[in-house]
Amino acid sequence: MDTDNLTPMAYECIVFAYSVIDILAVELGAAARNYTNEEEYLKGILTFVTGIESDPIDYLESWNLEEIDWEL
Repeated sequence: MDTDNLTPMAYECIVFAYSVIDILAVELGAAARNYTNEEEYLKGILTFVTGIESDPIDYLESWNLEEIDWEL
């Protein structure tokens, strides 16, 4: 699936992610290629974001961003 196939409401997930950190928005956008429809996509990115929420430092370290002074 392509992000062009997302409804405006679903695409807002990517826009919101960009307001948090641009890398997350890119990851969410790229993830669309792994799903065949919007429902699967939304479930998939929810799982992904929930994983980040459970250990945000690990996510930042995976991108070598832990040196930035984040307000978590």
